[in-house]
Amino acid sequence: MGNQSSNQTDKEQKEAFRKELVISDNKFKRVQFRPDYMDDLDGPNMSRAMTFDDRKLLSAKTRKKMVGPGMTRSVTFVNKMKVEATPPATLNDVMFRRHFGHHDTDSVHAINVAPAKFVSEAETVVPVSEKAVVVVDTFSTGFMLAYQAHVKGFKVICVFSADLGDLASLVPEGLDFSFFSTHTFNTQVSEETGIEMLISELNSLSVPVVAVMAGAETGVELADELATRMGLLTNGTSLSEARRNKFIMGETVRNAGVRAVKQLIATTWGQIESFIDEWKPDPFKVIVKPNDSAGSDDVTLCLSIQEVQNAFGHIMGKVNGLGLVNKAVLVQEFLEGTEYVMDMVSLNGEHKLVGVWEYDRKPANGAGFVCHGQKLLLSTDDRVSEMFEYQKKVVTALGVQHGPTHGEVKWYKDAPCLVEVGARCHGGEGIWVDVANEAMGHNQVNATVNAYLDKEAFDAMPSECSERKKYGAIKYIVSYTEGMLKGIDPSALEEIKAMESYRGHQMFVKVGKELKKTISCFTWAGVVRLVHEDEEKLNQDYRRIEELQMTMFDVEAPEQPKPIQAVVIVDPFSTGASLAAHCYAMGYKIIAVYSAELDKLANLANLIPQGLTLEFEAIIGFEEDISAMAAQVNKCGYPVMAVMAGAETGVELADSLSSQMGLVSNGTAQSEARRNKFIMGETVRNSGIRAVTQRVVTTWEEVAEFLDEWNPDPFKVIVKPTESAASEDVTLCLSREEVQEAFTRIMGKVNGLGLVNEAVLIQEYLEGTEYVIDMVSLNGEHKVVGIWEYDKGPINGAKFVMFGMRPLLATDEKMAEIIEYQKKVVTALGVKHGPTHGEVKWVKDSPCLVEVGARCHGGEGTWVPVANNVYGYNQVEVMAAAYLNPEIYASYPSEPVKSVGYGRILCLIVKVRGKLVEISPDLVEEMRQMRSFGRCEIYLKLGQDIVPTINGFTFGGVVVLRHAEQEVVDADYARIREMEDQNLFVVA
Repeated sequence: MGNQSSNQTDKEQKEAFRKELVISDNKFKRVQFRPDYMDDLDGPNMSRAMTFDDRKLLSAKTRKKMVGPGMTRSVTFVNKMKVEATPPATLNDVMFRRHFGHHDTDSVHAINVAPAKFVSEAETVVPVSEKAVVVVDTFSTGFMLAYQAHVKGFKVICVFSADLGDLASLVPEGLDFSFFSTHTFNTQVSEETGIEMLISELNSLSVPVVAVMAGAETGVELADELATRMGLLTNGTSLSEARRNKFIMGETVRNAGVRAVKQLIATTWGQIESFIDEWKPDPFKVIVKPNDSAGSDDVTLCLSIQEVQNAFGHIMGKVNGLGLVNKAVLVQEFLEGTEYVMDMVSLNGEHKLVGVWEYDRKPANGAGFVCHGQKLLLSTDDRVSEMFEYQKKVVTALGVQHGPTHGEVKWYKDAPCLVEVGARCHGGEGIWVDVANEAMGHNQVNATVNAYLDKEAFDAMPSECSERKKYGAIKYIVSYTEGMLKGIDPSALEEIKAMESYRGHQMFVKVGKELKKTISCFTWAGVVRLVHEDEEKLNQDYRRIEELQMTMFDVEAPEQPKPIQAVVIVDPFSTGASLAAHCYAMGYKIIAVYSAELDKLANLANLIPQGLTLEFEAIIGFEEDISAMAAQVNKCGYPVMAVMAGAETGVELADSLSSQMGLVSNGTAQSEARRNKFIMGETVRNSGIRAVTQRVVTTWEEVAEFLDEWNPDPFKVIVKPTESAASEDVTLCLSREEVQEAFTRIMGKVNGLGLVNEAVLIQEYLEGTEYVIDMVSLNGEHKVVGIWEYDKGPINGAKFVMFGMRPLLATDEKMAEIIEYQKKVVTALGVKHGPTHGEVKWVKDSPCLVEVGARCHGGEGTWVPVANNVYGYNQVEVMAAAYLNPEIYASYPSEPVKSVGYGRILCLIVKVRGKLVEISPDLVEEMRQMRSFGRCEIYLKLGQDIVPTINGFTFGGVVVLRHAEQEVVDADYARIREMEDQNLFVVA
């Protein structure tokens, strides 16, 4: 990664942030984020990871300015290390999975009254040591931890486990200081290389590092790794994952003979179904939640198997509140009872209880576990001593010898039981610290710094919090309304500030911004800190705030809602996911319907751009009885306006369902011709339109008979599966022997779509340039919305590998004839409505069909931003308009005749074989700095065994190029082609 100059203008920094690189966890399951409506349906603008020089000496104030909304990290040290293979998805798995769901959050605090002092006025910050402390992930309470080390006189080094995006802006108000240096773990190299690079940077500094502390949950594992390798105070790495992964945590505690919750971690619905069937909970109360998030985010109490299915579908694949994609779901028994927090700090195996909080959790706005507040307890209070003894066993089982733990424990059936524990300080941006200081005389942050840096001070602390100075509580402001915030009732705020127990408040919402109903910690409207000598007085103030919060927000009256309508997307993956997200952004409810073939398409379950803003109102699986499926759709309660095919596999079912429901449809009479390549060609031929010479065969005898009848001269014959994609196994044969070899290899093979090749297509070889004609039709009017020229050629022993494609205009050479030809083709195939994606070759001075799909251009929508840049619109939005808003459809031109910019799609070609150990950071950075660079996605995973590219399933990634000048685009395209020969992908 290159360095970003510290004197860049804000505009230059924002432009640098606009460019994105997503390194994915597996080949087709990518982390992508909220698209700009009508412009970036493929994914958002994501900030690149800052390097050491980028963030060196960044203050909290500077950091807040630099980090904007919508920037969420993709891969961290934590989730990069712990990627595990997931079992193939079945039909039921896909049926009950929601693949999208990132919502931007505004983390700016609009009002900060009486900010946290944290350091008493008597304390003076004077550097007294030429030693340094590393804090990993200095956000939330982690920034307070760093600040307290600074107060102690130590130099503070900030280490980020990745580009943290929004999380880095979660800095407590009222504190501001500069780090000695700032470093970011490099997620673009192997774990080992990244750690060695980071330690080398730390060791090269002018001051010795004497401690490494985790500032936040995301920094726990990296802090363990650094401290262990640097020979510092550490809990080691053998149980790091158990201290971070909720499922492994529970099983580790159970295996130590300590009570733990009954649970299952699952990535498929089948796993959950079997677990519950064996468990048979009575009464049926089951918790479903993400395996890696925070703050009651999507924690769901389910009272039936159907609710468990819905919760699984809602959570799996969604981008959670920490900015991580939910790759697994945790299913647990419901621990019914009061929940407590046990904040401890340990040193050399001695565990001290420094804070006990009782959560005030109760339902709000349809969410079952919203935290309304928390109050401080003593170790002598009812149940606390038993919980303390229990929690000491828990953290011991998890290998905690040193540092803080933040444990959540429920009192269930007369005994404590762990909910979860974090090997870091109590979070919540440290809003509790001042309350703990005044009420108890100490806090967990100070105790943690003492444990690492001042053993004498730690030894002097009591072993448990048995005495208080005052009573303390935190009251979170819960919003029961939503809309654009016009104002906050000043009289309510004045009344709160006049309360005797009032010690300060913060509002997490801004006038003019959206106010959301509170359903988790990520949607609190604000917080009030309360401390008083009289417990009853404090409780009175707490209750009064609960009353005031009901009416304190003035929101703009929402527009009169139009009747809610729905659309059905059949197989919403690949570009179908972008189509669904587009319709969702238009205000439609989305009903996801899956085709019968999905139980065979394990790979296609991963062809999903994760993180799009989308919710499925209902998920419906295939039934042979189409009328029964239509009845299920209608049960959703919203009028259905259209049924659209999201992907190739959904074409026939979309035809059948739309016909059954009396909606706009191409009918079913020619559905098979629009799906089966052989029947497609024969239908076109029978309509008097030029078509390729071909035969579908299942035996070698049929192949031999066809070749004898045909007698091709020169002998150039294409052999390929009848059902596949991405030029897989498309073979050019120059002799009968090669035809026989290709036929034998393809017949019966499971192809890239997960389907068994039950037949093989033998065709004449169409020698010439291949073009794509993307159209959208309505009532028989066919509009051309995109024209692309394929860059295909031989590589790595394969004859027809896609290198990329570039957009053309209808006025370009040959296009007029190709467009007229393709209109005849789609008419012959019975297409009157919706999209078509046609591949046509120019052969012997005229066009000839390769194939056409009655759906949008695929490729997971990577082409959408290029289409937007060149034409000003794209096939997805025109398709939605054709079905849902014919007036808007009419406004689009009949064909693209002028461009507003230029662009290309480049498919990264892998030319090496072996275990991937590095993706060249220098070449990646050079790519990112190109003038036409739009975005890049790498499909490969470090440590993965990679193979040379021979088809669309073996690409190394894809690069989107866009610019106002064609020459710039072409030059960058050529340079990236050179990079493929310069160790872009390094293997062992």
